[in-house]
Amino acid sequence: NVAVLVVGDPFGATTHADLMLRAKKLGIPVEVIHNASIMNAVGCCGLSLYRYGETISIPFFTDGWRPDSFYDRLVTNKKAGLH
Repeated sequence: NVAVLVVGDPFGATTHADLMLRAKKLGIPVEVIHNASIMNAVGCCGLSLYRYGETISIPFFTDGWRPDSFYDRLVTNKKAGLH
């Protein structure tokens, strides 16, 4: 038995997806235990996270806190046609 343990999304890197596809093609059983994240759902669907631009977290605003640190990255991704 072999286990591959990764931090974060198991399909965030194309290498991990490739390993799974090769194992399945050879009839080797594969079990994936996902992290709880929308990024995992994207990777699990076969979509490449590299094609979505920089990952951005947009926090909930409060009456006294309205961060804007995400805005420049959002604009860059939008201009590149990634959102």
